[in-house]
Amino acid sequence: MIIRNRSKQLLIRLTPEEFAYFQICYRNSKFGSQSDYLLKLIQTTDNDLIRTENVIRETLLELRKEGTNLNQIARVMNQSGLVSNEIEDVLSNLDLAYQNLMRLELRKYAI
Repeated sequence: MIIRNRSKQLLIRLTPEEFAYFQICYRNSKFGSQSDYLLKLIQTTDNDLIRTENVIRETLLELRKEGTNLNQIARVMNQSGLVSNEIEDVLSNLDLAYQNLMRLELRKYAI
């Protein structure tokens, strides 16, 4: 067993939403204490993790842009009477992809 001398203390303030999010991530982690969980977060500097986070963020941004474009196309088609089931399917698939990426974004801190 490793005995660590921890003489420094860190106090942070969180909003109720941030605290709830932290609690969810901590409970979904494999760590027995919040201290161990936070230490692992601090010590994790894996470049793959950082790259993955950036890819998710960029993909979410691109999906939002595509969704805006598709909604504009669908609006014009509906106004002109040229409704297409294919456009509705594309919008549904886009929404599903966005929801999946949001789930990945929420899990990024659940080590």
